Amino acid sequence: MSRTCRLREAVYALIRAWPLAPAADSAVREALAEVNEAARLPLPRHQLEEAGHLTRTGGVDEVLGAVARDALDLLSGADFARLRECLNEDCTRLFVDLSRSANRRWCGMAECGNRHKVANYRKRRRQGAG
Repeated sequence: MSRTCRLREAVYALIRAWPLAPAADSAVREALAEVNEAARLPLPRHQLEEAGHLTRTGGVDEVLGAVARDALDLLSGADFARLRECLNEDCTRLFVDLSRSANRRWCGMAECGNRHKVANYRKRRRQGAG
């Protein structure tokens, strides 16, 4: 498994088990070690052009470092309480629900939410016709 996939799986395992129980299994503790190790990697370099365009440069290490730091910020911050998993059974995305009512169910309306609404509409139409 590539380092990128290992980090993705480690972040997902941590989010699912957070906050860690004192008796957390070794796989979750290994996931925490994986994310902490990646968070020590360098960050991408940023450069602002005169026209206002931001350029980020770096390699895989810099990307993994940024992702790991963002994951640690999420796990240790106030937004963690608003972290949700998309209710589409075929989707594995997580998202931070920043809606005012905090009752968002889909990772995005353009993808999962719209598919669900269309499926429900078609189901209602079939039931009404039968």
